[in-house]
Amino acid sequence: MPLLHDADIILLLSVDVVGSTVMRKLNAVRSARSGFRGRDPMPRLTVHKVIGDEVLFACSPQTPLDFADSLELFTNLVAELNEEYTRDYGFGIHSAAWAATLLSRNRALRIEELDTPEDPYYEFVGPDIDLGFRLIKYCPVGRVIVPGDLPVMLNGYGLLFEQIGTASLQGVSLDPYPVLLTHGGKS
Repeated sequence: MPLLHDADIILLLSVDVVGSTVMRKLNAVRSARSGFRGRDPMPRLTVHKVIGDEVLFACSPQTPLDFADSLELFTNLVAELNEEYTRDYGFGIHSAAWAATLLSRNRALRIEELDTPEDPYYEFVGPDIDLGFRLIKYCPVGRVIVPGDLPVMLNGYGLLFEQIGTASLQGVSLDPYPVLLTHGGKS
């Protein structure tokens, strides 16, 4: 299995705390990060970085079926954790999932200053990397938003998607851009 930074295509999964600018509960954000541990495994899922109250995961599924299974698992987990966090901490989460290739417009750049003894650190840059961060603000609490190309890429793998509207996204030539959510179950 290739290392994440060597993968042709990666799946990025962002989890963001809703309403955290008012709350600023660092322990609750840490809990959101740890909520993904001890659950069903996803292929090579790693915490790529934490940006304030947002946790970015990355993985490199090897086949479209792995992508579909990872997205289904992630969607179900976000819904489950949202219920738990709403009940236990008084805040919700929402998420974005998107794919990016590391071959053309996007790159994995090594930042040696952030290396650990176990792993080199790579920062992902490029327009496809930014897309999910632009989409997440349109995502309802407890749900996972996806870009328009993900349902096309995963067509035939049984995932269910729902268009909830359109948006104008900075740096994206398609305007209006379709805003889609994924459902946890397969058809």
